[in-house]
Amino acid sequence: MTEEERYLRFRAGGDPRPRWGRRRGTAVVVELSDAPWEPGCREVGELPAAGLSLLAPAQPTKILALAYNYRDLFADPAARTSAREPHYTDPGFEPLVFLKGPNCLLDPGAPIVVPVVPQGAAEVWVEVEVTAVIGRRARGLPDGAAARAHVFGVTIGNDVTALNVLGRDWHLARSKSLDGFCPLGPELVRGFDDAARPLWTEISGRRTQASTTANRVLDTYEAVALASRLMTLEPGDCVLTGTPGGARQSLIRPGDVVQLSVDGLGTLENPVEQERPHG
Repeated sequence: MTEEERYLRFRAGGDPRPRWGRRRGTAVVVELSDAPWEPGCREVGELPAAGLSLLAPAQPTKILALAYNYRDLFADPAARTSAREPHYTDPGFEPLVFLKGPNCLLDPGAPIVVPVVPQGAAEVWVEVEVTAVIGRRARGLPDGAAARAHVFGVTIGNDVTALNVLGRDWHLARSKSLDGFCPLGPELVRGFDDAARPLWTEISGRRTQASTTANRVLDTYEAVALASRLMTLEPGDCVLTGTPGGARQSLIRPGDVVQLSVDGLGTLENPVEQERPHG
């Protein structure tokens, strides 16, 4: 088993530059010259961990996400029928795959903004997801074993979702890709075994999702392999590996505080604000 390494992207003091670092214990961050997957990355100094402003630990050209990748989502036959989804035991089953734009990326601690729609405030919920960050270009990977060499590490992603627009948004752009609809963090962990990890969602102290990654149909590496067979994955790209049941109970409102946790990866926290009317 590879020893875990924890990486973070951050700003320090009044310096506006995004920087990368690797944790050394709890008090020290070793600053890096580049993103840790870059071939020329090197150590350039040390600084105290206290007081750093954390940024999303990836710089994706694209964000892919899986739906219907947890077995507990198939426990309700009525829900399966209404979604017209095949069962995960059916021959040839694959999770649904969709895209979120890079504009979705949101830093830990930054506010999730509930958008204004003609009917008033949109109905918005959150989804906890183990997220793979690509470290090496990947295309057409045959299976999860082949994908391991292309995944740099994992972090926590929040697939923020707005109610489907009049049932017409089948490409999910307006439901899944609004600004700030993918908080990511707090750290990127390399050498992390995420095969059977509890994960959960809490909204202002109320737990709305609770499951384990052992309930996934495809694990992290299998999910990356599937994504790579659809399009080329570049270093820094993200693959969200699905969320368990309870997402529709994870509605958020202005004033809430969202905490998404994966055992061993930490907690991704973001407050919720209402969008201010334009003009």
